[in-house]
Amino acid sequence: MKKKQPIHVDKRDSILFYCVVLFESLTMFVHWQLVLMFLLLQIFLSFCELRASGKFLNDKSQELKESDQIIVDNKTFSDYWQWLKIKYSFGRRQEFVKRLLPSLVIPQNKSSKLWAFDNHVSDMSSRSTNRNRRLLTLDTGADKYAPLLKTSAKKSKHHRRFLSKIRKKLQQYVNKAADWGLSNKEAAEIFEKYNRCLEEKLNALQTEEFPIKPIMAIEGEKITLDCLICYRPDVDELSQKAAWQVLKHEHTELEDVREGKEMEISKTNTLTIRNIDVNDAGQYFCVEHQDYAAVYQVDVFLTDRRKHISHGVDVPQGDTYLTQRNLRVFTMWAPWGECNTCDRPGQKFRVGQCTVKTIYSDTPVFPRDYPILMFYKDGVPCHSTALPRHIRQIPEIGERFSETIVASCNESCPTQPPAIENKSGQVIDVIEPGFHSIHQKPALPPLIKRKVLYEPQNSHLVLHCPGELEVAMIHWTRGERQIDPGSIKRQTRGRVHVDSRNQLHINQLLISDTAVYNCWCKNRKVASLKVIVVDGENTRLKLYISYGGLVTTTIGSFLIVFCICCKKSDKNAR
Repeated sequence: MKKKQPIHVDKRDSILFYCVVLFESLTMFVHWQLVLMFLLLQIFLSFCELRASGKFLNDKSQELKESDQIIVDNKTFSDYWQWLKIKYSFGRRQEFVKRLLPSLVIPQNKSSKLWAFDNHVSDMSSRSTNRNRRLLTLDTGADKYAPLLKTSAKKSKHHRRFLSKIRKKLQQYVNKAADWGLSNKEAAEIFEKYNRCLEEKLNALQTEEFPIKPIMAIEGEKITLDCLICYRPDVDELSQKAAWQVLKHEHTELEDVREGKEMEISKTNTLTIRNIDVNDAGQYFCVEHQDYAAVYQVDVFLTDRRKHISHGVDVPQGDTYLTQRNLRVFTMWAPWGECNTCDRPGQKFRVGQCTVKTIYSDTPVFPRDYPILMFYKDGVPCHSTALPRHIRQIPEIGERFSETIVASCNESCPTQPPAIENKSGQVIDVIEPGFHSIHQKPALPPLIKRKVLYEPQNSHLVLHCPGELEVAMIHWTRGERQIDPGSIKRQTRGRVHVDSRNQLHINQLLISDTAVYNCWCKNRKVASLKVIVVDGENTRLKLYISYGGLVTTTIGSFLIVFCICCKKSDKNAR
């Protein structure tokens, strides 16, 4: 049997070990000491803030005398807000205010003092005549903390830096109350603005027929939901910020609206929804102090089944009456659009929308009544989230097409030369086409937006004209060839079509779809989109190579680190 050799420990290693342990202990001790000092400093600063604000409010409340009150209809009120609470007693949205008190009367004697907006307005007219022309500084008790804000030159650099940080913190808290006061004129303007906002809010409540405002949106467009909030000038705006909640379709609980790329809430509590889709449909509530300031019923118009018919050749669909259900199905026609070209043959369109409406407004819909149909006086689109699913599945409604009438047109471009007039209205020049007057600089032609799109094969592509354009005046070309919305769907057997918003849809992309697609509006090219269709298998292969390389790199790095650790452990064992 071999004897085990004793393990010899080097003294230098033991000393190094003890030094590391001591250093770690000191580090933890200093860390907790700093945490404790930070907590004590926060408590001290909060105490100073409370003392300063309490002293400020107590001094101002003691200076308020009986002559500083508001008199309305031989009644005395302590400040503006007590009077406003009586004048505007807003309850639920369905309750309207019926009685208003007479207008406000403020005593105008020179010895009066006006303290309104919870001591944020000060007009000390009794001190001197010259001081009325300038704003007054409110006493915040900053002198009380002057000794704390002074630093000593005898202190070390570390102490001076520490006291400087404390001084800055205290100065920030003291300056919160050391704001400039408002003159009597400025206070009256602020109060008048707040009073005018309340009047507008009251008029809106009295004039609206339904407390719920219906909005019908098209998939992909942007909508804005307004919420009128009257901010009290004496209260921080952040504390008065309203909250938006939504009750989506087929949901039973309210959810908070979360801001993101598609949803944004502005400082004026306006909710903006971009690229709206079916999942955004529902009831939106603007909540102000646990009360509903605005309620919106947002419904989304789904992509409907549409067919193009020729004017004077095809006959549009007639009305359908579902008397047992108290429903009428018909086509609501929009006015004729303008000709999409000039000085050459073109087309104009008239869009018809499949619509559902109750036959008798005082009779419920069988088998269940839906009061939401009352919000849309002109009817509800057949293919929208406003209609319940079982009503949309009725054959007379679900299988009905929306129609677009296409008519030929050939209109001449405007040729009347514009006239240049001077300030007195006299014509000084007439401009012929192709020329510009020396009195006016020629406008730069609008830039054509160009974009290259790489799309995988067999995918669905939707092309739309960028910018805010008239939808009825948009048409598409593929290279030099014009795309006819009435015949392109038949030519491609439904693979390519133009929807009601003049967006170009290409289903199951082919390699042969690679081309330049131009968007035109009012005989002017707006955008040029180059579509390049790539092979889907090559795209997948690139993804496999990328992910495979990432996984291989991760595994290799892990193995290298593992080998290094194993070698170090072997050396320590020896």
